[in-house]
Amino acid sequence: MAAPYHLVTLAVIGAPPPVVWECLADVEHWPSWWRWLRRVELVEPGDDTGVGAVFRQSITSPLKYGFTWYARLERVEEPALIELESWGALEGRGRFRLVPDGADRTRFSFTWLVRAQKRWMTLLDPIARPVFVWSHDRLMADFVRGLARVAHAPLHTVGHRSIRPGQAGFFEMPPLSEEDDRRHPGQQGVDGEGHQPDPT
Repeated sequence: MAAPYHLVTLAVIGAPPPVVWECLADVEHWPSWWRWLRRVELVEPGDDTGVGAVFRQSITSPLKYGFTWYARLERVEEPALIELESWGALEGRGRFRLVPDGADRTRFSFTWLVRAQKRWMTLLDPIARPVFVWSHDRLMADFVRGLARVAHAPLHTVGHRSIRPGQAGFFEMPPLSEEDDRRHPGQQGVDGEGHQPDPT
């Protein structure tokens, strides 16, 4: 069975959620501001809210390996929440959250419960795990920087954390109320893999 990963990116963007949402929800334009995403194709349209839309995405990484996978939008609540299911080279569930932080800032989070289907990552999990986590953190740091840039907003903070197999809550999507309780500045950069916050 493919190795599971539980990865979280947290950031504070200097624009209100509706402004950030407009850019986040425009998935087909992500490659214009996220350099690692090579291609996005809308495979199936969703309803008026976007629920049911299926996208095929191809991405490369700082370490030059790549993935192609599919993502279906399962839940969309403008301007606050996108939940998705993925399959292909990356199989799992993801959740984007946008929470207001005062009048003109947004607390962004992306939680990713995923199994990487590359055989070498499963066979070499003790070695591949920190490599994949490091690569994911760099990818998501660039994602948030690009999102802030296209929203014409400053990026105040960005950091990452991961939960390892055997730790409490591993590979469980937290309830939204619990997730909100954990989203505070003191948690920036808390990472079970030992990584530090990304510089802004």
